[in-house]
Amino acid sequence: MKIIPVLDVLGGVVVRAVGGQRSAYRPITSLLTTSVVPENVAAALVRATGSDTLYVADLDAILGHGTNAAAVARVAEACGTTVYLDCGYGELADVKRVPAHANIVPVVGSETVRGPVAAAGVRGFPTGSVFSIDLFNGELFGDHWREWESIGVTSPRSIVEIARAGVEITGARAVILLDLAAVGTGNGPVVADWCRQVRRLLPAGVAVIAGGGVRNEEDVRRLEDAGADGVLVASALHDGALGVK
Repeated sequence: MKIIPVLDVLGGVVVRAVGGQRSAYRPITSLLTTSVVPENVAAALVRATGSDTLYVADLDAILGHGTNAAAVARVAEACGTTVYLDCGYGELADVKRVPAHANIVPVVGSETVRGPVAAAGVRGFPTGSVFSIDLFNGELFGDHWREWESIGVTSPRSIVEIARAGVEITGARAVILLDLAAVGTGNGPVVADWCRQVRRLLPAGVAVIAGGGVRNEEDVRRLEDAGADGVLVASALHDGALGVK
C-alpha cells in the first residue's frame, strides 16, 4: 500500500482542504512543519512518510484563477519524487499548462475535463497520466459528465463506466477515486465500495488510489482490503493521527 501525501496549493501556499468547500480553505497548521511554502511542506511530508510520490492540487488552476506551476516545478525538483499534478486540465490546449518536468505526471480530473476528446489529449504524454474520478457525496463532481454519454456513461453515479472509459482513452497508469465531501472532515473514507468495483474492472497494471477522509492506519488497511493500491492523505499526516515510517 502506497501512502501519497497531498498538497492543496492556493494563492501560492499550502492550505487545509475541508469538505470540498474551497472558499473556506486556510493555510495549513502542521506538526511536521511551520511552513506553508509548497516545497517546504512537500519536503516535510516526504521526510515523514518516505513516499516516492506526492499529489498536488493546484487549486488556482482548477478554479480558473491563475496557476502555481512554478511552485509545483520547485516541489518536483526539490523532493525528487513523482508528482501527480491536478492543474484543472479541461481541454486539449491545457496539456501546455503541465510544467515540463520529468517527475510531473498530469492528472485528468472528471471535475474539469470536458469529455473524452479532451481527455485523449494526454495520451502519449512523456510521463504518462493519471485519471481522477472526482466525487461529491458519491456522485460525479462537476458539470461535464454528460459529455461522456456517447461512450456509455449513463448517470452521475456511473463510476465504473467512467473509470473504464477514462483509462481506455488516456492510457492512465492509475485511477484515483476521490470524494471531496469527505476530505479533511475526520469522518472516514467513503470510496471503499467503489474501489472494489473499479479494481475488478481494471488491469492489474493500473493502480487504484483512494482519497478523501483517511484518518488512521485502520482506514488505510480497510481501503487496502477493498483493492486500493494507494491512498491520498493530508490532514491525518499533519495532525499526527497517521504515523508512517
